[in-house]
Amino acid sequence: MAEDRPEEATEVFKKLSVMAKDTGQGNAMLRVLADASTPDGMEKVVKKIVQQANDDAGWLTKLTRGKKPIVVTDAEMKLIKDKMRSVVKLPDGPEKAQAMQDVLNTVNSKIPVGASEIFDAYRYQNLLSNPRTSGRNILTGLTQTYIARPATIAVAATQDAFAANLFGKQRSRYLSEVPEYYRGLMGSYSDAADAAKEAWKGGNIDIPDLKTLRAFQQEGMKKGWKKGLTVIPRGMEAQDKFLMKLVSSGEYAAGKARGLTDKEALKQADEIAKYSLFRAALDPTNKTGQGKLLSSIDRATNTITNIGNKHKVFRWFVPFVRTPMNISKQMIEYSPAGLATLPGSTKKTEQLAKTLIGSTIFAVGAQMALENNTTWDVPKSKAERELFYAQGKRPYSVKIGDNWVPMIYLGPWSAALAIPAAARDAHQEAPLDASQMEKLAGSVTNMADFFTGQTYLEGAKNFMNVITGQEDANLASSLGFTAGQALPLQGLQRFVSGVIDPIYRKKEGFADSIKADIPFLSKNLEPYTDAFTGEPSKRI
Repeated sequence: MAEDRPEEATEVFKKLSVMAKDTGQGNAMLRVLADASTPDGMEKVVKKIVQQANDDAGWLTKLTRGKKPIVVTDAEMKLIKDKMRSVVKLPDGPEKAQAMQDVLNTVNSKIPVGASEIFDAYRYQNLLSNPRTSGRNILTGLTQTYIARPATIAVAATQDAFAANLFGKQRSRYLSEVPEYYRGLMGSYSDAADAAKEAWKGGNIDIPDLKTLRAFQQEGMKKGWKKGLTVIPRGMEAQDKFLMKLVSSGEYAAGKARGLTDKEALKQADEIAKYSLFRAALDPTNKTGQGKLLSSIDRATNTITNIGNKHKVFRWFVPFVRTPMNISKQMIEYSPAGLATLPGSTKKTEQLAKTLIGSTIFAVGAQMALENNTTWDVPKSKAERELFYAQGKRPYSVKIGDNWVPMIYLGPWSAALAIPAAARDAHQEAPLDASQMEKLAGSVTNMADFFTGQTYLEGAKNFMNVITGQEDANLASSLGFTAGQALPLQGLQRFVSGVIDPIYRKKEGFADSIKADIPFLSKNLEPYTDAFTGEPSKRI
């Protein structure tokens, strides 16, 4: 009974209180919550939630609220208990899930929004406000929906056909799933639009790194002026929900073509839709059969997340963890390294399909690296850095036509493209007497730099540059980069500044890092110059 385990019920309440109206998720947890339906049990749960809200209040909330704690009155407690009694009498289904959500909203509404939560919402909106962030989110989502997923289905079906012919095994995957996937996808645009509209209006933020923050759990953040602090996250939520509906509809149709039952097809469709948009739940014990390696990455993600929850300042330097780590798992899958995901996997055919796709992209990347059409990190020495910018190059990019395009734009496929470039850079930078093992170690280190050097892990990368003594890297400028999150719409300002002032400029201190992201002020910083002409180096 919940009287004996209020902590368990509290965690379930927290999960349910931030989810969208997802009947499947709701029904899965209603059985646990049934134990909290007794008057004493429910009272303990609510008190635990209130106590946790008081304990977890940020310093800014405590500063503005003073010592006055959050309290649920006897009358409010009676109302919550009465509502819960009514819920447990209902049969499992949409009505019960909605009634439960209403109870949770009632509990949630008793927890006032604090200044810390308001500031967190403001800060994360600033981070996400760069149009390139939204554009990359859309581009990656479209690639996953229209290309990566059907390509994986097709390669898995081809493998299955070969295995059936060579070893006489029973067929389980078919090429006919591909047109069925597209048929299901294209028939769901209206439903996808409805899902996006609901996400936008409802204000439920299910983005992995945001839904764990109290700022995006509170009912009070969905009303009045505070809702304005969630405009950009809600927009990205709507984008993802639109694409997730398309993927799930396509997967459902493909699953039915494979011979799955309705229940099996729906379950698989939901799992793959979340996976495709990097929202899969963590599985540190490999219950889903994803494989031992991927589960070990989930354990690391849990550890990093817990550090951030315990030490709030950590989230200033690494504001996003879950989404980048989910992307990293797919980067491994869609590369030659995907073979390492097979031990412990119950989906070996699909894992091999991803590895084959990644290996093909790897071959393309190798050819581009051989032709000197790839770049790696910005050179460490000042002179080489000047030349790098003078040539209009961008870090971690491939040359397409006359433009340098960041590899990360390929989403999970980017690692396969990056591995040859990482190896080429490690070989070029290694001492003449370096062994092959040392060069291999350099390649691995380069890939770690590639991942941490991307958006939202850049703060951590900056501090690594300071520790390793890279030229032009200093503690003050790194702190300035991190503190810039407090600037209104920092991401948007950075984008506008780049349009107005398309010059590579030096950032030599705290103030310079702040100025670099502010339109017009950035022009006051010293530019990198062309080593031959002396002209400022422009972004191409």
